Amino acid sequence: MLGIFDGVDLSHLQREGKKPRQDELQHQKRALVAVELLSIKRTLKPLAVPFVTQHDGADIHVSYLADPQLFILKHVAQSKWLAVGADRGGPATKVGITYERHGHMTYAPLVVSTGKDDWTGLSVLGHSPSPFQLTGSSTHFTSYLAVLQWVIDGLAAWLNGDWNGINAFLGLSTPAATWGCPICLAPCQDRLTTAPLRTPLQLQADLLLMLDGDAVPWANHSLVNVPLLKVPAERIVPLPLHIFLGLANLIILEVYPTMVGEETVRLHVAAVKGRHVEGMLGAESVFQLTGPELSRWVKQQRDEALARHADTLLRPCARVRFVLGGQHQQQQQPLPLTTPAARIRTMGSWLRLLHDQLLHRDQWAPADVDALEAVQQDIWKRWQSMTGRAPTPKVHMLRHTVDFARRFRVLGLLSEAQIEACHAPFNTAYNITHRNSSQNDAERLRRSHVEVILSKVQG
Repeated sequence: MLGIFDGVDLSHLQREGKKPRQDELQHQKRALVAVELLSIKRTLKPLAVPFVTQHDGADIHVSYLADPQLFILKHVAQSKWLAVGADRGGPATKVGITYERHGHMTYAPLVVSTGKDDWTGLSVLGHSPSPFQLTGSSTHFTSYLAVLQWVIDGLAAWLNGDWNGINAFLGLSTPAATWGCPICLAPCQDRLTTAPLRTPLQLQADLLLMLDGDAVPWANHSLVNVPLLKVPAERIVPLPLHIFLGLANLIILEVYPTMVGEETVRLHVAAVKGRHVEGMLGAESVFQLTGPELSRWVKQQRDEALARHADTLLRPCARVRFVLGGQHQQQQQPLPLTTPAARIRTMGSWLRLLHDQLLHRDQWAPADVDALEAVQQDIWKRWQSMTGRAPTPKVHMLRHTVDFARRFRVLGLLSEAQIEACHAPFNTAYNITHRNSSQNDAERLRRSHVEVILSKVQG
């Protein structure tokens, strides 16, 4: 398969000692792109035969690359950074690989399914006999899970995605379970603590307990299903994007209204909300703030505006009268650090620091890791006093972002952001471009899948 910018024949210009004109160069590049896309379409021909499976009486349509090993070796394996991950967005769940292409991280969905991103939906990838008709160099794989395990073991890939997807791959219960963390064994009763990492030996013991019929979550560390993938705990990406989104939405939409009123918060939220197009975005874009909206919130310093509003509400109560020289005078005392305004400023500083540190895609220096650890320690120390709420699972996971960045010197580079970014073009293809295939859901899914894959390869 030709590279997009490889093989441009300009030898006749070089022999004549001339420089190629820009329009001639662009013309030949476009011609090569057309040749490559034709080759790609022929390579992806097997996608024209998706299959349908059943779950709870409903049809689940699946579209997949029939020769994933060929695609991975040609377009993915050269990347320094690789991560396997799954997430559901819009009408479909996507299972694929995050990798680096032309200096930028991207995500290619190898499998697209109308099923959920839970254990039942993802276990279709490992059914025996396999419903996937793999071809070419991938015929030796017994299932699609074997392909993903090969990427993890053979190409040293990480596991990323949202929390539910990660736990589903590992056979664990929900994030709110007694031992819902996929990385360590911290119990839900004490989330603000460090605990031993999950180990293969511990997994074997938990698996024996579960298979023996003792499926009580507290007895087997919340292992409720047979793991679909085996991934070392230290190679699980601690979902930095969802940590920021979860903590920011909780603080803005649940904590701030208790301090300044729902109407005031609603006005500030409306000022940063984007335009929602029906069918193009998920429920989070309607009921919560998305990543770009939270970036606007931070850059426009909405927390400080709310703090000033809370300050004006409290100031009349902070005035005291005292007698000095026989005259009644008023003096404005400094407000204590536990006032709503001070708490909003503290939580606003958390959001600003997490926004700047968790999501950047640069290499991490030791000083950067120390700065993130200082924020994490401050949040752990003052979370309950500032928010008035018990620590959430994502507050616990914040500690693992520090350990991951210190160990591998990257974090945002391998985050689930690229999976989330893949949802929009797929939804556009599914809901607009190929809406004329709405009478044939399997073909509509296949066409949308092919369009997304082509955009990754030609990009």
